[in-house]
Amino acid sequence: YPDSYVALSNRGHHYSTVLGEYEKAAADYSAALNVEPDHANSLDNRTVALLHLQRFEEAYADADAYVKFHPQTYRAYL
Repeated sequence: YPDSYVALSNRGHHYSTVLGEYEKAAADYSAALNVEPDHANSLDNRTVALLHLQRFEEAYADADAYVKFHPQTYRAYL
């Protein structure tokens, strides 16, 4: 389980969308990215969690990295 980026990302999603616990969500997305650095969904979702935490510089860096995975996606430019 600690090495499953999918499980970590899913738990982060639960923390974020169901519980509103953005710090825990960001930590889980970070852990998922440590296991699988190219997991674009974790990167995108961590961006959102960081925005909720008003950690704008970190969120910007994640959004910028996300553009490399999905340059056509409008969400990364918001």
